Amino acid sequence: MSLSPTIIEEVWDRAIKVNGYDGTTWRVDAFGSPILRTDYGNRESRYGWVIGRLRKKSPAKEDLATDFRAVQWQNA
Repeated sequence: MSLSPTIIEEVWDRAIKVNGYDGTTWRVDAFGSPILRTDYGNRESRYGWVIGRLRKKSPAKEDLATDFRAVQWQNA
């Protein structure tokens, strides 16, 4: 799945911020696993993350960003 940098950033922005940590660098996914912004797509990193689709059906293009979420790659 090839997504634009804008969509990737919008998905990151919706990941859960953690009090006491820099939200531009660290977040957690819906399962509580920590993810590191710079490790997007890195399946070698324990903090690597990918974008998971919330719906199986293809959304309208303008709703694309809201149909995805950031997840630690092992939770995908």
